[in-house]
Amino acid sequence: NTIGGPSTVMSDAVDAIAALTRGDPLTSRHNLALVYSIGFAIVATSILRVIMSAMFAIWILAFPLAYLCGVQACPTNASFDAKKELKRVMRGHQLPEDHPDKPKGWLAENLARVAATVTTELATGLSGYEVEMWDVAGAAKVATVRVASINAECVWIGWFGQWTYVYQREIEPRSHQ
Repeated sequence: NTIGGPSTVMSDAVDAIAALTRGDPLTSRHNLALVYSIGFAIVATSILRVIMSAMFAIWILAFPLAYLCGVQACPTNASFDAKKELKRVMRGHQLPEDHPDKPKGWLAENLARVAATVTTELATGLSGYEVEMWDVAGAAKVATVRVASINAECVWIGWFGQWTYVYQREIEPRSHQ
């Protein structure tokens, strides 16, 4: 008694289960399809278990190594230059190349650079800015720069030796009491 391909085996197995639920007797083809289906399920489960064990072992080894690399390459608080980072954000450095607000061409880039410098100097000079730093388990740092004159708060994460811009959000102006 031969059995067909995977779709035939599955079809026969479904028929066998339907026959069992109706209380009908099983044919030898139904029995063979059930044996193949159960065997496939056992083999698939065993393979999946081996793969998951290997992935867990890799995770157990990779996480501590990644953490140690992060600790070794974590930038210092002194390496964060708030004015320089604000200028980069203002001129659109973090935007992808195809973003409509990204300056294109030599003239547009230099005009954006001048506008960013003037805006940053005015914004930080008028009301100043606040920089807050948080250490994340020694492997990363989060820097938040709050500029009250433009009602903005910008966030960077420092990891693996560099500062990466994350986002900017609008903040409520503080009332003077």
